[in-house]
Amino acid sequence: MESAARFELIERPLKHELLFGPEWIFVIPHEHRLRLDGMRLRNVVFTGVEIDYSGSPLIMDNVYFVNCRFRAPRSNSTERFMLAIVDSASVTFKST
Repeated sequence: MESAARFELIERPLKHELLFGPEWIFVIPHEHRLRLDGMRLRNVVFTGVEIDYSGSPLIMDNVYFVNCRFRAPRSNSTERFMLAIVDSASVTFKST
C-alpha cells in the first residue's frame, strides 16, 4: 500500500511495501526532543514537538509540522530543510 504512513530508519527500511497500515501517523509532544536525522517519514503530522536536525540523511514525503520548535546547526542541509518547512504546509524533502 503505497499510501501507508511510514516512520522508519533509512538504514533499516521495511523489507517490503506495506500491504496495509495507517494512512497517517500523528506525533504529539513528549518529554524528549525528537531527532529527524536518518529517518524516512511519509504521511506524518508533528504537533507541538521539539525537533532536532543536524543535516544527516533524511527523507520526508508529505510531512506536516504544526506549532513545532526546531533546533539545527547552520549548514547547507539544515538551511534547505528549514526552507522546505517554511515554503509549504506539506513538506517533501530529501537530504543524502
